[in-house]
Amino acid sequence: MVILSGEQMAEHESPQEGFVHVLEGKVRLNGDNRSWEIAAGQLLPVPPEKHSVTALEDSVLTLTVLRRSVMQR
Repeated sequence: MVILSGEQMAEHESPQEGFVHVLEGKVRLNGDNRSWEIAAGQLLPVPPEKHSVTALEDSVLTLTVLRRSVMQR
């Protein structure tokens, strides 16, 4: 995904098992009364609550979600 500086992905549900990896830039994940700043090269588990994402810089990130069938192997 690409998010330009100052833009925000609206609040949404959390996947069961997901990870955000910032490839370029810097973003803030905003959770339930807490937040995490993630810079290029960092990986963070998606918080287990509704959350939004704000780009602090022009950013490129990936979201990896593990399917339940993979987790049960």
